[in-house]
Formats: sequence, C-alpha cells, structure tokens
Amino acid sequence: MDSALFEDISPSKDGGVLKTITRHGNNDSGMPSSGCKVHVHYVGRLENGENFDSSRDRGKLFSFSLGDNTVIKGWEIGVATMHKNEICELKIAPEYGYGEKGFPPKIPEKATLIFEIELVSWDEEEVTSDKGVTKRILKEGDSLNKPNLDASVKVHLRGSYKGRLFDERDVEFVIGDGYEVDIIDGIELALCKMKRHEKARVFINAKYAFKEKGSEKFDIPPNADAIEYEVCLFNFEKAKELYEMDYDQKLEKAQVLKERALKCIKVEEYAKANEQYTRILKFVTINKEDSDYKRGLPFKIAATSNAAFCYLKLGDFHNACIKSEKVLKLDSKNVKGYFRLGEANIGLREYEKAIKAFEDLLKIEPDNTAAKKQINYCRQLLKKQVEKEKKLYGIQRKNGST
Repeated sequence: MDSALFEDISPSKDGGVLKTITRHGNNDSGMPSSGCKVHVHYVGRLENGENFDSSRDRGKLFSFSLGDNTVIKGWEIGVATMHKNEICELKIAPEYGYGEKGFPPKIPEKATLIFEIELVSWDEEEVTSDKGVTKRILKEGDSLNKPNLDASVKVHLRGSYKGRLFDERDVEFVIGDGYEVDIIDGIELALCKMKRHEKARVFINAKYAFKEKGSEKFDIPPNADAIEYEVCLFNFEKAKELYEMDYDQKLEKAQVLKERALKCIKVEEYAKANEQYTRILKFVTINKEDSDYKRGLPFKIAATSNAAFCYLKLGDFHNACIKSEKVLKLDSKNVKGYFRLGEANIGLREYEKAIKAFEDLLKIEPDNTAAKKQINYCRQLLKKQVEKEKKLYGIQRKNGST
C-alpha cells in the first residue's frame, strides 16, 4: 500500500485517519452530515491483508447515523468526507479504531485497520417524523444550545424551487411569528434543531412550506414540494421554558400568545392561531383546588372558545364541536360556546343538536337575533333532510329494498 496516495483527513492531522479514493462519486450530491443516516458497503481487513468483516459477503448494506457514535471514530470522520457512489480506502490507526484492547477475537490489540467503503446513499437528518422537513448540515455549529419556540433568531437564508432562487436575505424574527416576515413552518422547525453559526440545507414539502395556497410573492405554485433553503443561523436568544416560569410569568406569556393568535386570525392563519391557543392551555392548566385557578380560567375559556372558532373556519366541525362542549363545561352560561356548538353541529348535519344549542343560548340571551335566525335556518335544513330521506325510502320500497 503506497502511503503517498493517502490523504490525512484526521482533524488534528496526526495521521490517525488516512484516505484514498478508488472511485470518485457524484460531487454534485454533496456529502452527508451529522444526523444523516448513511447506507454503505464495506470490507474490513488487517494490515496483513486478512479480511475480518464484509457487508458484501453478507449481501446487505450496513446503515448508521452520523454523529450517533455507533461506529468507530475513523468511520465517523471518513464517511463524512465521501460523495454518493464514491469508493475509498481508509487506513485507521488504533486510537481511531478499537484502541489498545482491539475487539477479540477478530481484531487484535493496537490494530491498524484498512476499510474499503462504498457510500451507496444517505437519508437526510429528519426534522419532522413524517420526513416532511429534512436537513443536511453544510457547516457545523459551535454551541450545544439550540433555539426553542419563541426564541429570537438572526439568520441568512436562500430559498430555491426547481433550481430557481426565489428568496435571499438576512432576517430577524421570533420563532412562531415567522409568517409575519414570510418565513415558512419548515424553516422554523429546522432552526429549532440548529446550533449557533450552523449552516444547513433544508428540504421542505408543501405541508410545511407554502401549502395549498402557494405564494404569489415568491411565484410558488400550490402544493409545491421540494422547496429548498440554505440557512445560516447567525445568533439567537432562547425563550424561557415553561418549567422556568412562575405562574405570573405564565399568565403574562398566555396574554402574549393570545395577542399573537389574534394576529393570525386577522390574516386568516387559523391553523397557526390554533397552535397558539393550544400553547395557552399548557401555560394555564391548573387544578381547580389551586388558589390560582380563577386567575387562569378566563384564558382557558377564551383559548378553548377561539380554538372552536378556528376549527369552524377550517371546516373541522368535529373538533369545533369538542372545543365548544369543553367551553360549556368550563362556563355553562357562555353564549359563544353555545353559538359555536350550534354552528359545529350544522356543519356535521346534526340539525336537532344545533337547534338545541341555539335554544339553550336563548335561555341566557332571549333577544339574541342571530341565534333565532340560526334556529329557523336549522329547521329548514332539517325539513329538507327529512324530505330527502322520505324520498329515498320511497324509492327503496318501490325497488323492493328493505
């Protein structure tokens, strides 16, 4: 083995990991980074030429996640320098392999190892469990901390779609309020998994990008997948976590979230508003026996009621019904709770239940004209429903159906 053909790729240039490429890969593919799951074939041998392990002999790819420390250090270093379809040889000194003890009986003590490795493919680091957002680290960050929800961040980003650059800028925003400066959900989710000064390429599908609306500003069509962003996290300031707050601070936070949700509603971002209402409930949830229960109750009622409103706007009548019923458990005389319960049941075509909800409302507010109109409307719908069912039943009887 000609050592002149090998490049020292060990971080400290101590000769601990030497590499030579025997087949060049696809340089355009980039290289895998920490968090990526890589799939390789390999043959391992000792310096005397004796093979001690081979995925090729087993006929099965070997897979592992970079950065998880599940393989020897020499592999972590070497595979991270490879391109897709590349084949290389790594010469790994004991301190980057199995150390002084080796790995008996196959690997003797203080053994230098030679690995032929082919990088077949890799999966990007998963940001979301459904793989709707993945990322590849281009430059490692230099801190252990990462931003959290409500953190203030300063970033540089470059967005592209089908090779077309549509957005490039420096921007500062609060994670959770990104929509105010045209930051999509996928970017916010990815930032929560990035370190300070980290640079990453983020791959985002429509669900976490511009959704069914697309973007007129960026000329992105509806339901556009394969949105890519290159993101550099310059700096951030973390927000306090729930467990770090006393109850006064939690109520202050609930108020901030309430105002944020109302902003979302004004721009018809109902799903995002509901995220805020869900968070409010986490901040104010407390046992009835607690002395602070009454202080948090108005937030709890408002958040649940407004969540019902958002579900109505989203056409999710089932959840709108559930939220409305929860409001009435918290406050049996809540007019909005009854009204939204009635609207939800109209959406579910449960017209009799809807009528009852509006009638219960009138017991509290006898002069509520909107409720009276809805009752009349429900009765008309109920009449049509009954007539339709009679007609259908008549047809069935005529055809001899039972």
